[in-house]
Amino acid sequence: TPDPADPPANYALDAKPVTFFSRDHLPLCGWWITPDTPTGRTLVIVHGHNGSLDGDTEQAAALVRQGFNVLLFNLRAHGTSAGRHVTFGAREYLDVLGALDWLQATHGIASVGLVGFSMGAGVALRTAALDRRVAAVVADGTISRVVDGLIGMGRTRNIPAGAIWPFAAAILLTSSLRAGVWIPAADPIRWVAQVTRPVLFIHGTDDPFNTTAGAGRLAVRVNRGQLWLVPGAGHRDAYQHDPDAYYSRVGGFLRGVLRG
Repeated sequence: TPDPADPPANYALDAKPVTFFSRDHLPLCGWWITPDTPTGRTLVIVHGHNGSLDGDTEQAAALVRQGFNVLLFNLRAHGTSAGRHVTFGAREYLDVLGALDWLQATHGIASVGLVGFSMGAGVALRTAALDRRVAAVVADGTISRVVDGLIGMGRTRNIPAGAIWPFAAAILLTSSLRAGVWIPAADPIRWVAQVTRPVLFIHGTDDPFNTTAGAGRLAVRVNRGQLWLVPGAGHRDAYQHDPDAYYSRVGGFLRGVLRG
């Protein structure tokens, strides 16, 4: 279900609607947003599962106010973009590669920061492992394995992991057959060790979809990874607990590693 419409105009942003193609030729729709006083630093925001770009317009606005250019777009099978199947990162990384191609072809931008939320964080990490144009990643609410998301859904309903596991495995198998791609290949834990760029992992200590220890295992596999634990935060809602601290930390990290 797409998030409620929240266009950049709601935040008085100078935004242009754009359409570009994924690496496997699906048309994807989004917004290209530039600040009043550009710094030359550019970000791509990668949203989570079962939502749309509209869920992250508020975050985009906060980053634009810090001087970043932002490309905000719908992944395949989300919002206004084409596509029939959500594959939890097994193919969505092709969408982000398409975004990088578009930025380079239309604006000459070849060094980009990725800001990913939930599923989008895993997609961002896989993209960073594959493409040197990714200069930094902010991974907010990353799961370790796709199956952890399904187990987490059971955990929110007080179903033990052992009881939900057989159903989760069956769902992954069925979904993989329907989509024609092995979805667990997208597990972030498979990709993080190949990421050579700086990564800021943000994890709420009350996140039901990944444990604090699980988030730590991801962070230590990245040579230039750092983990920010946010006490009391749930799944990818750390920005709501202390917006000033959140955007100061995220903006400072990105300014420190992206070229202006």
